[in-house]
Amino acid sequence: MIGLRSKRIATDTAIYIILTVMVFIWLFPLVWMILRAFGNEPSSTSAMVFPEGYTFENFKQLFPGGASDYNAFPYMTWIGNTLLVATCSCVISTLFVLMVSYALSRLRFKMRKKLMNIALILGLFPGFLSMIAMYFLPMIGLRSKRIATDTAIYIILTVMVFIWLFPLVWMILRAFGNEPSSTSAMVFPEGYTFENFKQLFPGGASDYNAFPYMTWIGNTLLVATCSCVISTLFVLMVSYALSRLRFKMRKKLMNIALILGLFPGFLSMIAMYFMFNLFSLTPNNYIGLILAYSLGAGTGYYIVKGFFDTVPLAIDEAARIDGATKNRIFWTMIIPLSKPIIIYTILTNFIGPWCDYIMASVFMTRSKYYTVAVGIRKFIEGFNLPKTHFARFCAGGVLISVPIVILYLIMQKFYVSGITGGAAKG
Repeated sequence: MIGLRSKRIATDTAIYIILTVMVFIWLFPLVWMILRAFGNEPSSTSAMVFPEGYTFENFKQLFPGGASDYNAFPYMTWIGNTLLVATCSCVISTLFVLMVSYALSRLRFKMRKKLMNIALILGLFPGFLSMIAMYFLPMIGLRSKRIATDTAIYIILTVMVFIWLFPLVWMILRAFGNEPSSTSAMVFPEGYTFENFKQLFPGGASDYNAFPYMTWIGNTLLVATCSCVISTLFVLMVSYALSRLRFKMRKKLMNIALILGLFPGFLSMIAMYFMFNLFSLTPNNYIGLILAYSLGAGTGYYIVKGFFDTVPLAIDEAARIDGATKNRIFWTMIIPLSKPIIIYTILTNFIGPWCDYIMASVFMTRSKYYTVAVGIRKFIEGFNLPKTHFARFCAGGVLISVPIVILYLIMQKFYVSGITGGAAKG
């Protein structure tokens, strides 16, 4: 038995150790990639974790004239293309998100709730431009302005509903269609059948061993569940520590996590692949893929921290007076009060691995280890497969989306209250 003060010291020490490990996990891939960028060893198969020497040659080869094969790898052209696409889509998307958000916040109309639910499930806003009618508003009267403004808003919302729903409806119809090819001249199938879904199950198709869909579903469920559990624990613990503890470098640590969260995940993907390869965790190893999804989860602390900030500090203070440690307060008092944000965290951390293609395609190279997002891509690879397997590809996409839709519909109330509660403060 140890005293109350020793318990608190042990708890604080454990929390600081966890935070230190998280900082190492966040920063090490970035530092390793920077060092390898300056390294004088061009190969990825070096046995050394860090380069033996350093040079600027690798950066020179990214510019015109810096390398003999620059025309095959025109890096600066790619940078220009990316800047153009990102800037234009950013401006358009920002305008439409602001307009639609204001309309859904201020206007009350039929199907409003259903429209918001559909948008929540699909999780995207299309980037299109249809604001020309707004140009003529200064030329007409006040009442006419209001009518024209409301009409324009309803037209925009109608177009958005069409853009959201049409691809989904079309894919569902093609999944039930009796035409397996993607080259059909018909927008919608002429007939309907369940044959495409039957072919996804063992014994349903003669080439099932080449496309073991249910095996991919099992792999995806394993990876998504394990990474969801680990990621949720990391996010909750890191968020609580940043919400309640005050220590040196806290603000800087939070800023570093926010900055790292701005970088796309695939930027560190190759670095993680070769790091895990040193420990035989890649390729075709579920542990490596689960760790790749989970270890950086703590950088997504901000919404959960915002929710914890809304939980009164009086609860912690009353518990500490009664002798509870921070660890006990977290598990027995804060967690039971945080059901909405926990469900939000579980959903987001489950859906990411469930739908991810890029990370899984790098870490898994053999068919029996594929996740479903990587596996169904095989249905339309090559020249002939889209002509014979496209309907089965659509059926696989529909089937894999069913669990996500069900989860959202069942837990929608908690999801919305969790994300809005986390955005209220922090």
